[in-house]
Amino acid sequence: MGLFGNIIDNAKKNAVKQYNADKKAADRKAEKKEAKVAQERQDSYNGWIRDEVDKATKD
Repeated sequence: MGLFGNIIDNAKKNAVKQYNADKKAADRKAEKKEAKVAQERQDSYNGWIRDEVDKATKD
């Protein structure tokens, strides 16, 4: 294979490692964003429930 073949193989391996690292980082970022959206939705729902309870108890 020779020196040039080894250089190409190493470059391929490094590219795969970088791709996998980037993919994991993107997945983590997406999970954080999904969790943030879910938390905002839950907070909104909790606020709505709190408002409805306040309305019901004021009467």
